Amino acid sequence: MLIAPENPGRLPPPGVPSRVVMINGYPEFHVDNKPFFMHSAAFYYYRTPRGLWEESLSALKAQGINTIDLYIIWNWHQPTEATLDIDGHTLPGRDLKGLFKLISEMKFKLSVRPGPFICSEWKNGGYPDWLLSRPEYQMPQKDVLEGRYPRLSALQYAYSERAAEAYLSNPTHLRYTRKWYQDVMDVVRPYLSLRGGNVILLQVDDDQGLDKFNYNGPRFWEYMKVLRQYLQEAAGDRTIPVYFNPADMRVTAASSAPELGTPFWAMGQYYQEEGFGSDVLRAEDTSHAKYLTEILKTQPGFPPFFIEYQAGWFAGAEDARARATDPTNTLLSSPFSFKTA
Repeated sequence: MLIAPENPGRLPPPGVPSRVVMINGYPEFHVDNKPFFMHSAAFYYYRTPRGLWEESLSALKAQGINTIDLYIIWNWHQPTEATLDIDGHTLPGRDLKGLFKLISEMKFKLSVRPGPFICSEWKNGGYPDWLLSRPEYQMPQKDVLEGRYPRLSALQYAYSERAAEAYLSNPTHLRYTRKWYQDVMDVVRPYLSLRGGNVILLQVDDDQGLDKFNYNGPRFWEYMKVLRQYLQEAAGDRTIPVYFNPADMRVTAASSAPELGTPFWAMGQYYQEEGFGSDVLRAEDTSHAKYLTEILKTQPGFPPFFIEYQAGWFAGAEDARARATDPTNTLLSSPFSFKTA
């Protein structure tokens, strides 16, 4: 694979774009002109010392992982408006260029998720505090300093239409988001599959369109289209699949609506819910995984995928480590999450 990120003016030979192909009426995800099952794992490089990146990725490789799922966090790489660090010159853990080179050399495929909102239990949802402090974001300075999620990022979980309307009405938000995408894609662009690289998917924002009781109307889809336009424009690639990640959703069939132009790929989430007492799933508890998988299958143009899957749950705020999960949980939930998908 010929990649020349250190010289963006010298483009590598064209590659084979990742794409969805209809086979006998059913959508298949193809990478390198072959059907591809994405067995991915998230890699939180911003929580891992720079000297342990290769060792950590090697451990994932040994587990059969073929794709790295990568959040790229705005406030990690741009701590001040005047400081953009994508090569580690202010902190080794910000060496995004080195990370992409390493992941490529290790023969992983890549799904890239540059926000602007990042859930991941991260300070301010990934937004820079210098941006959230502006009056347009209507966020008290106390909330910014405490690292709370931005007001609209919290609102979108139950009222995505109202949140989208506010996002679209904030030109400062749109302008800075567009610039952030351009900064990220300067690193990502040489690694796109279209250019012979290993980046096969891009995601806009995070946790959009969640909840079966949420209303995702025309303004929601307009905001999704705007983010996708900005991302594809910055990438210089309008063919790469772009997705968003709803959970417990009812938006997947609507993601193929004609007014969207090209269909929008919705990739689901599944987490074991809290409250099972013994923390061990029962057979009947797996109905939730089956339900979510069947919803994902309502997309006529895309195969069903979970971009976030965990047969377990988070630790409480008072816990020092993750809650132990019974290994039988994965065995019970995976037949619905993988075989039916």
